[in-house]
Amino acid sequence: MTIQNEGKPPKSNQAREAAEALVATDVTITQKPLLRYATGSITNSSDHRFSYLVVKIELFDGSGTVVGDVADAVLDFGPGQTWNFEAGISVS
Repeated sequence: MTIQNEGKPPKSNQAREAAEALVATDVTITQKPLLRYATGSITNSSDHRFSYLVVKIELFDGSGTVVGDVADAVLDFGPGQTWNFEAGISVS
C-alpha cells in the first residue's frame, strides 16, 4: 500500500514528514453484495492538512504476483482526522 500526497511539490521536508505520520490500520478485503472491497482506516497524526490524499493498494494472487491495484481518495484531510477508505475490487 502506498500513500501519496498529490498536488504541488512540497517546499520543504515538512509535507514528506507529515505523510510519514499517516497511519493505516485494519486494512482488509471485505465482501459486500456483488463486489469485494479493500477497506481500512488512515489516521492523520501530523499537524499537516492534505488537500488531496490517495491510498493505492496493490493486489496479489496466491503466488505473490501483482494482479491489479485499487485506489480511493479524500479531499481536505486534516490533522487528527481518521478516514475510512473503501476501494472496489473488480479483478477476479
